Amino acid sequence: MALPFLFTIQSCKKDNESTSTATLGSATITGRVTGDLDLLNGKIDPVAGIKVIAKINMSDLVAVGSAPTNSVKIYEATTDADGNYTIKLDAGIKMLNVTLSFPAKANLEQTREDGSKQTVEYTVTSPSRSFTLYKGENRTENAVYTFKAEPSYGFITLRGHVQLRDDLCEVGDDQLHNAPKGTIIVINWQSDGSLAFDREMEVEVDADGNYSAKIETKESNKTFHINGRKFYDELKEKNGPDCVTNSDYGFTTSLYSINVNKGETMVKDIEFN
Repeated sequence: MALPFLFTIQSCKKDNESTSTATLGSATITGRVTGDLDLLNGKIDPVAGIKVIAKINMSDLVAVGSAPTNSVKIYEATTDADGNYTIKLDAGIKMLNVTLSFPAKANLEQTREDGSKQTVEYTVTSPSRSFTLYKGENRTENAVYTFKAEPSYGFITLRGHVQLRDDLCEVGDDQLHNAPKGTIIVINWQSDGSLAFDREMEVEVDADGNYSAKIETKESNKTFHINGRKFYDELKEKNGPDCVTNSDYGFTTSLYSINVNKGETMVKDIEFN
């Protein structure tokens, strides 16, 4: 009796024909773009409308050992009104090689010291950046745009430390403490060519009790008056027949008046009592 002949057919495919993609997740890049757009507010302002571009190699998305690919995948984001952006990248089991780009130059609207507005060219340091990311990783990349003043203009920088006194009825440095974040000082000065102190800038004190202001001018020097406007703190109870407990800070200090040359940085510490 003849026995049946059994056989098996197997299907084969060459390894170099496989381009299977690794299981994809994501990696995230976030950041904030800022610049000194308003020369009157004493702050660094958010820059909206900046296009941020990230590029990765498609070969970073395929499984190890799979056929390589030379194509590039591009991701784009535009900064919002607060200067923020977010880019979410595809990511597999391999490390991503990322190139992140900001526009090297941007024409932005600037408010000048005299209150006028004009379009000014700003530039950014390190417009192109390269780094690596892994799946699930987050990275922050911020950018600051700066500009060059016109030859006839220059800057004056005012900075210093602000302290408040706990007890208005007694004198002693041991009663001084840093002004808390949110305390506002006011800087007044004369517009170029004016005799009146018609310019004003509010500057918010930071968490360490420090303030900083940058003011543009054509004149060789300017006089500044510095005073306080808003305090975010409470007085400790005061002793003595002439003292009244109060929940808000007042200030009875004489007005600070300083003269500063164009191009100079003046450090002026302030005490409110």
